[in-house]
Amino acid sequence: MSRSAATFYRAELDVIRFLAFFLVFVHHVLPHQAEGFSRHFGSQAAAILAAVANGLGFGLCLFFFLSAYLITELLLREKTRTSGVELKRFYQRRILRIWPLYFLGIGIGIAIALVTRSTADFRQFLAYLGLVGNWYVAAHGWSDNPMTPLWSILIEEQFYLLWPFVIKATGTTGTWVCAALFGILGLTETNRLASAGAQLDYEIWANTLVQFMMFSAGAVTAIALQGSAPALGRVWRCLLAIVGVASWFVAAIGCNAKGIGAAPSGLSIPAGYALAALGCICIFLTFIGTLAKMPWTLVYLGRISFGLYVFHEPAIQIVHGATVALGHPLGYLSMSPLALALTIVVAVISFKYFETPFLRGKAKLAVIDTRPGN
Repeated sequence: MSRSAATFYRAELDVIRFLAFFLVFVHHVLPHQAEGFSRHFGSQAAAILAAVANGLGFGLCLFFFLSAYLITELLLREKTRTSGVELKRFYQRRILRIWPLYFLGIGIGIAIALVTRSTADFRQFLAYLGLVGNWYVAAHGWSDNPMTPLWSILIEEQFYLLWPFVIKATGTTGTWVCAALFGILGLTETNRLASAGAQLDYEIWANTLVQFMMFSAGAVTAIALQGSAPALGRVWRCLLAIVGVASWFVAAIGCNAKGIGAAPSGLSIPAGYALAALGCICIFLTFIGTLAKMPWTLVYLGRISFGLYVFHEPAIQIVHGATVALGHPLGYLSMSPLALALTIVVAVISFKYFETPFLRGKAKLAVIDTRPGN
């Protein structure tokens, strides 16, 4: 697929998007501390399961990786095709794709904060309105407001403020260097925070500079592939999948990079995040360029993954609250299918009736057409 082509769409990327969402969904349903598993498992097994549950949050890193890969690939294609990058049209497309649903989510979050009379939540969403909400989370910790996961959208927005200018202003070598510097900056910041004993689950996790490692990995992958996809056999793809999953397991269990509490000093936390980035690369390469036909259902769910992400935490809380109110509280295994089904229903409605008009406007501004079937 030449970078001079006017279209770029790969169904397998939508499948990866859904995989990333599903991992985050399960991460938010499962307990994050060993006590949540100790009723059914021994203390050692419960600790391992809690680490795995926390490690599933690396699905968010996969989202960041994909964003960097796609933005880098599309901007490089635009630059090849037109000898430039139209920054105004880029930001118009990003606004039409992200802001309508993002600000709807903020509105819901503020409404909940007003109903619950939570001053802290109200301040949090004011920070979200200013596009710096992830830094608020990093400073103050998590809220029970179901729209809190919108913090991660802000990290992507901050990446978008920088990266298009890099690609517009630099050649291939310069883009390589800047992508590598993003990764080095992420490692350096992670090491600094860990050395200071920062909280793993919010001070480090919600830090933009820490997550730059994932953006670096995605950008480097796009540059390295030069607009094509590797022609790998099934054995290689299986090995990549194993390495990817193993990297995340070691990052979560061995390095405790996605744990809870104060970070230990030393290299375990930076190494864990580096392994998380490696896992993203391997999982991506497992899917990209495969000749296997992607299941239509998973492709569609990947296309609506933004809505799935925005609405999944409210769905989890609604299902949990409803079962408690009925006097039959469900465990996480029983609750998960109901919450997932509700998430999908709401996301489908949002995509069809709310997001699609904005997406039509975005398509009119596209330099590289990313719609399926073209």
